[in-house]
Order: sequence, then C-alpha cells, then structure tokens
Amino acid sequence: METLARRRDTNRSAASEVQELQEALDKSYAQWRERARREWQRRCAGVPDPSDACVHVHIATSPRHMLED
Repeated sequence: METLARRRDTNRSAASEVQELQEALDKSYAQWRERARREWQRRCAGVPDPSDACVHVHIATSPRHMLED
C-alpha cells in the first residue's frame, strides 16, 4: 500500500515534469515564432505588409419579423 508521503512525492514529481514540459514547449514555440518572423521579413522586404490592410465591416440588424418563424 502506498503511503501518503510517497503519493505526495509522486504528485510533486508529476507536477514538476508537467512544468518542465510546459517550459520546453514555450521555448520551442518562441524559437519557431522568431524563425517565422525572420523568414517573413526576408521574403517580404520592401513589400507592403498584407497584415496592414484595412477591412471595413457594416453590421445591421434584421427586422424582427424575419427572425421569428
């Protein structure tokens, strides 16, 4: 039978592993984003950035009778 102390140690160990995996994923993702940013800048140097484009949205309500069936 597992003792309470051993169970606590196991839970701490699992939590520590999860934290380490999260940190490794965060680091990997940050590196991936940086590489993608550099690639974007290399390929699109001097070209207008499409993410700067504007979008206009007009929202109107429908008459109430059209919504009811």
